[in-house]
Amino acid sequence: MTNRIAKQVSKPDFEIDGGGSVYLLKPVSDAAKIWVDENIGQDNGGLRNPGSDHEFNDLVMSCQWDDKSVGTYAHQISYRDVYRVELRNCERMYKTLKKVDRLTEKFPITPTTFGQFVSLAARSLNIKSGRKESPRSGGHSTYSENQYIELSLSDIQYCIDSIIAEAREKAAQ
Repeated sequence: MTNRIAKQVSKPDFEIDGGGSVYLLKPVSDAAKIWVDENIGQDNGGLRNPGSDHEFNDLVMSCQWDDKSVGTYAHQISYRDVYRVELRNCERMYKTLKKVDRLTEKFPITPTTFGQFVSLAARSLNIKSGRKESPRSGGHSTYSENQYIELSLSDIQYCIDSIIAEAREKAAQ
């Protein structure tokens, strides 16, 4: 008779993704999900990256401007800094970009500024507010160590357009 010892293979509670100064912890076990709900939660006021399966993960709104143009142009929503794409992520990205394309075609007006574009796109995507780094923030290299101000979408629009105007003024000097 042979004695066999069952070898238990432990599974990780979290997957770790990232590098440099930002690491994402993705809970994969039920215990980890409960721990996250109890210790981090959605409404704790902290700034969090969307989960790696979230439709907004790696989604970026961008524009261009130059000295010759009066305003901004080439407003777009795209995925950037995507280093690894698996089939599931590719399908999520495709679905989100198709949704974004449909929604931007239905804007009630043609955006005249990038701030207006971001505000309209956010509203279409059911994003309720945004955050801006507080002037009293410590200027830390990671977003989670800084302080942020919650802004309405109209305030986000004004803030973005003000930042662009300020950057253009500095470039003209």
